[in-house]
Amino acid sequence: MITDHRLASQRPARPENFNLTSGSPCVDKGELELVSSDLSIDHFENNIEGLPDIGAIEYQITN
Repeated sequence: MITDHRLASQRPARPENFNLTSGSPCVDKGELELVSSDLSIDHFENNIEGLPDIGAIEYQITN
């Protein structure tokens, strides 16, 4: 159960709603040493750049 509203979208009923929010403490908090060197995209084919985020979906800035 997600109890911190900053971690993911407000209504995570569908998988695509588990996107991280801009204020999430999970953004860029993954450990690079624990990520396979050939992994460059997340579950939804978003690029992983810099430090990975915690979770299956990398935070993406939306315009």
